[in-house]
Formats: sequence, structure tokens, C-alpha cells
Amino acid sequence: MKNYGGAVKPLRWSKSGELELSSDSIMMSREDGATYTGVVVFTLGFDSQHRAFARKVGKTKTTVEE
Repeated sequence: MKNYGGAVKPLRWSKSGELELSSDSIMMSREDGATYTGVVVFTLGFDSQHRAFARKVGKTKTTVEE
């Protein structure tokens, strides 16, 4: 497999000041030519000194295109 992608995209700011992001990774299989895309959504929180921390990490959703 060869990895393509890995981009992190901002989705939205919550009213409480948390930032929701999406990260995707695309892999192409040399064996069957299928493309596998994995997407995970996660939320960053910020402490009183504006340091980021992972508030929530969702499950990875994977799709396959042949």
C-alpha cells in the first residue's frame, strides 16, 4: 500500500471555545487497486494558558473504493 493524504481540516469552533478537526489518510493498494480512506474526527480543548489538549477522539471511519 502507498499512503496519500494525511491532511487535517478544521471543522468548527464550539461556543465553549473547543476546536473540532478532521484528519484523513488515503491509501492505495497495489494488490487489488482499491483505495482505502480513513477519517477520524477529534476535538481540541484549550487550558487557561491557551495550551491545546485532546478533549475527544472519535472512532475511525474507513471507506473502500474499488
